[in-house]
Amino acid sequence: METKITVLSDPAKIKTKIKVAAYVRVSTDSEKQQHSFEAQKQYWENKLSNSDDYEYVGVFADEGISGKSMRNRTQFLAMIEQAKCGKIQMIFTKSVSRFGRNFKEILQIVRELREKHNVEVYFEEENIKTSDPLSDTILAIRAMVAEQELKDFSDNQKWSIRKKFKEGFVSHCGRLYGYNYVKDADGNTVMEINPEQARTVKLIYNLYENGMGTDSIAKELDKMGIKTYTNKNRWSKERIRYILTCEKYIGDAISQKTYTENFKEIVNRNDNPDIPMYYIENNHEGIIDKDTFNRVQDIHKERSNKKLIGREQKRRALTGKIICGNCQSVYRHKVYQYKGKALYGLWICSKYLDYGKKHCSNHSIKEKILEDCFVKAFNKFITIKTENDKLKRQEENIKVFKEKDGELFGLMHNGYINKLDYITEHNVLINKIKELEKEILAKSQDNLLKMYKKEITVFDEKLIDKFVKEVTVQNWTVTFIFKNGVIIKEKYSNGTPGNKVGWKDKKWRQNEENYSNSNE
Repeated sequence: METKITVLSDPAKIKTKIKVAAYVRVSTDSEKQQHSFEAQKQYWENKLSNSDDYEYVGVFADEGISGKSMRNRTQFLAMIEQAKCGKIQMIFTKSVSRFGRNFKEILQIVRELREKHNVEVYFEEENIKTSDPLSDTILAIRAMVAEQELKDFSDNQKWSIRKKFKEGFVSHCGRLYGYNYVKDADGNTVMEINPEQARTVKLIYNLYENGMGTDSIAKELDKMGIKTYTNKNRWSKERIRYILTCEKYIGDAISQKTYTENFKEIVNRNDNPDIPMYYIENNHEGIIDKDTFNRVQDIHKERSNKKLIGREQKRRALTGKIICGNCQSVYRHKVYQYKGKALYGLWICSKYLDYGKKHCSNHSIKEKILEDCFVKAFNKFITIKTENDKLKRQEENIKVFKEKDGELFGLMHNGYINKLDYITEHNVLINKIKELEKEILAKSQDNLLKMYKKEITVFDEKLIDKFVKEVTVQNWTVTFIFKNGVIIKEKYSNGTPGNKVGWKDKKWRQNEENYSNSNE
């Protein structure tokens, strides 16, 4: 009997589908953008879900979000996380500018996806696939153009808004407890008093005038069951303090209280005397009369002076530079007080301050401890030697290398040299440029360091502005990132009683003695 073999399935003929997803983004909530947003989502769904080559994972969409940073783009971050976990093998997007407008972030994320996770990104409008060896060069050019477009748009917006401020325009950004924002007959946004919330505002002023502090007022409102603007049950002393000091409650308004230093910076600042603020009187109907408001400001100033014990209020050099290693929020400075006395300064994660430990559990750091850590780090920093080549020659060499790279690209584009030869020469030139740029940065730091040959013994805030780019706090460690790329880490402890050896045993014995005495 002859044996018969039948092939039931041939692995070579089984086609594995690629897991794909699409990313779309619009930067505003306007009706026009909303139509574009929905159209983009529908386009990718029709194109990818009906393909025999792809297994469509879905579309990730950020609506009304700027592309200048991926920090606030929740859908984008979720997509990248799934790609890293192997749930997505290829990402489709309309264009480089939709993917993002931060040059460094775009290159960093596509390289990480390609080299570490074997994930490809396809930019349809530019016809760029990140698996192509030439994609980095083309993508870099496109990304720089997208970033420059964002900068130009930001500059135009700033000019337009500041011009309006001079003419008495008031920006209605966010929400203000005690008011509703409504449209008038001309379609302009105006502030209208919310009667129920206005009664709470008057109560807050009355309690404060009668000796109650901001923390006590917040707890009193919680006990009374009064909801916040966002319909929450928990008031904060920061929110109470804002209500007590905001000029809008007397019907006036200040325009340009804060500004954004550059189009990439997310944190607003208010420390530039060259950027004027404008005070607009009688902008809307007030809830609090001016006499009451002025009395409250005097009380607030008097209480603040007592708490600060003569400390001068000023912007600290580290403000905006300390980043939480857990949630990437900025650290804020607070004065720790006990029974009305200021004991010491403290740097705390802003997300922890605003939303509590559930949202960020990173540790605070005492101001004096942080300053001592910087003294140690800086003394290590000045011992690190860098190259001393002449800056002019290095800058000229960089210019020459960039011109050569441009010529090479032109030769490849016109077919005079092949892609492989171009990539080899291109990588050599790029590496040389990076080395020279690093040397120039190090040299610029050397010129400053000549003034600081000796170790420092006390904290000098001027050194922060001159040398420090960023400070990160995480896991009881402070990381100082200097402007020339040097990174120095310092361990720290706040020295609280709970860290002392035997503290818990001593506390336990004390409680036992109190218990015994109460039963005698």
